[in-house]
Amino acid sequence: MQRELIKLVSKLEKRFNIIKYVKSFSKVKNGWATCPIHAGDEPLMFVERIDGFNFFICGVCRSNGGLIALQMLHLNQSFYEVIERLAAEANIEIPASIKEEIEIYKSRKK
Repeated sequence: MQRELIKLVSKLEKRFNIIKYVKSFSKVKNGWATCPIHAGDEPLMFVERIDGFNFFICGVCRSNGGLIALQMLHLNQSFYEVIERLAAEANIEIPASIKEEIEIYKSRKK
């Protein structure tokens, strides 16, 4: 299951561009944008996409990671909610073992 999850996360990170996502809520200039986590007005979060890999780091709240981590923090969603939504948007099939984990997560959340 772990290998399948790593492959899925890698596909999603490569499929989506973090800069395009950040531009949906902030201006991005030379890789700098406002951070949605601590809601500052100054562009103190650095975002970059290099060789298909996304990353961000905020100089104030120190939040960091890839696109999935940013969406989890920004949208207040779980890891499973984000990968399920992104996979649907990208038309990428989620392996059965991961679907089982998602269903277990959803049943515990109720």
